[in-house]
Formats: sequence, structure tokens, C-alpha cells
Amino acid sequence: MFLKNLWIIEDICILSFLTNFLFILIILLFSKKLKSLKKTSLEKEYECEIIKEGLFKLPFPVFLEINSKIFWQNRKALEDFGIVDKKEKINNLLKKSQRFIQKNEIPIKKEAKLIILIDKTEEEATKKAYQIALSYLSHEFKTPLTVTKGYLENLEMKLKMNKQFQIFSTEFEKIIKSLEKLDRLVKRLFSALEYLSKDLTLREEEFELQEVIEEVIFWLTPLCEEKKVKIKTFWSESSFKIKGDKEFLIQAFFNLLENAVKYSPFGEEVIFKAMLKDGQFILISIRDFGPGVEEGFLPFLTLPFFKTKESQGMGLGLFIAKKIIEAHQGKLKFNLPGIGLEVEVLIPRKVLSF
Repeated sequence: MFLKNLWIIEDICILSFLTNFLFILIILLFSKKLKSLKKTSLEKEYECEIIKEGLFKLPFPVFLEINSKIFWQNRKALEDFGIVDKKEKINNLLKKSQRFIQKNEIPIKKEAKLIILIDKTEEEATKKAYQIALSYLSHEFKTPLTVTKGYLENLEMKLKMNKQFQIFSTEFEKIIKSLEKLDRLVKRLFSALEYLSKDLTLREEEFELQEVIEEVIFWLTPLCEEKKVKIKTFWSESSFKIKGDKEFLIQAFFNLLENAVKYSPFGEEVIFKAMLKDGQFILISIRDFGPGVEEGFLPFLTLPFFKTKESQGMGLGLFIAKKIIEAHQGKLKFNLPGIGLEVEVLIPRKVLSF
């Protein structure tokens, strides 16, 4: 059941990707239609028919609104809602609906927009079921581990009073350490799995991005010293003030930089660069000089539990980083610069609202 839920969520992610792709395609088609001035009337007629037919056959409701009136609707909208003449009627129908429907509005011109309705009832139900399952499993795992650890600690105290304890002390310590390792692993696993089913609730605060990276490097110092790896930072500006959730971003950049240090050869460098792009975005690059990955693996690096042969851990670090960055209206991208791997993060300099 647990794996089945993961497959369901993966299917939802694929559906979400296809939906976003269709949105982009619709915008491009309409933009091209409205901006085209040099086409013949026959070409324009064919293009209009292609767009109209394509929208009409989409498997979710689509409305064309002009000045708050519904000018056109596709087949799915007619099947689900009947004939709708005003935008207010759509809102009223959604309020009465027992389904969880997301309304998306795509501007075409100042007075016109597309209204697209996506039914997310199954996705929300799966999230709720997954959260309940995680809560149950977390309790079922953590409770016996805590109880067992308590029994062992009491047993250790009693055995120390016995002269024969030294004979078994080494084996006993191994049991304690193994149990502690298992306890940490279970806590990490369930903490990470929560990201698969929950929507992130971000705090909005203003801070310097430099503060985030300084804290991340502080926590990575033991690993860097162990591998003799240096993290070199380059900032194109003295200040990169942004709005967002500082703790979440610390976690995201920790995952990205830890990954770079992990796969860096002994004594190598990790290069961190930050610069402004178009005055409104911060472009961040994290480059290592490790083994890199096969080009065909790039699209899968942020999928939960995806691991290459060289991968360590549970395969959730990049997935979590991507989810946090996208929650901040940013983007995550991977490049193969020849040697190693480069991660690019594009994030708004100031996020006004969530």
C-alpha cells in the first residue's frame, strides 16, 4: 500500500507536468495568433480552427471570458456545467461543487482570458490518505524503538553492577549504537517523506541570502574538513536581500551543497556563485568536479527515491530542495559542464506574497 501511494503521487506529478505543458502550449498558440500580422487570411483561418478544435477536445473545462462574460466554452465545460454565460456563475457552481477544483486564469488580452478548471479531488484525497498513513507508520516505528532503547539503557545500568559485564560490553555497545542509528534513520525517513504529501507553509521574512549560505557552510564544515574540500563563494553584489522562509532555504541549499561536497574528489573545490539576472532574479550556481551523472539521468535527479550507482542516502535531498525552491517561485536546473555537475537555482530577489 505504501509503494502504491508513492506510484499514485508519481502519476499525479506526471499529470501535473502534462497539465502545465498544455497551459504553456495554449498561451503560445494564442500569443502567436494575436501577434501574427503577416499571415494570409487562409493561414489565419486554419490556425484559428486548430486552436479552437484543440481547446474544444481538452479533457478539462475551458472557458473564454471577455469582459466578465463567457464567450465560449469547450466540450468538457458543457458536459460538467452546462451553458454558462457569466463568470460569476462559474464561481457559484464551484462553491456548490463537492469536488476540489482549482481555477486557473490565463490572460490573453486586457479584456480577455482563459479560465481552466482542474479537478484535484483525487490528488487531495491521496495527500490526506498519505498523511494519515505516514502518521500511523511513524507512530508504529518510533514507539517500539523508544521503548527498546529504554529497556537497553536500564539493562546496561544493571549489567554494569555485574563483574562479568566487561566481557559483553563491546557487543552491548554495538547493539546500542545500531539501535541509535536505526532510530536516526527512521526519523530522517519520515521527516523526508512528509514532503511527498504536504504543501509547504512558508513564513515570509526579509533576510540576506549570504546569511543562509554562511549557515549552510558552517554545518558542512566537518564534512569539508574530512574530505579536505573547500567551498569557494563568489557574490556579484554586496547584498542579495530576499523575502522567503529562511529555515526552508537553509535546508534546500544545505542539500544542494552537501551533495556537491559528497561527490567531490578528496582535496577538490566546490564553486558557489551568485549574481543578479534581469534585476529581479538571483541566479545561483553550485559546481562540483566529481564524477557527474549520465546525461540521460538529468531529468530524474529530483524525483523522490531516484538514485544513481554512485548515490548515497535515500534519494530525497534533491527532491526536497526542488520543492522548497519552487515554493519560493524559483526554478532548479542541472547542467553537465564537462567535469562534475552544476546546479543552477533561479529565485526571485523579492517574493511579494505566497
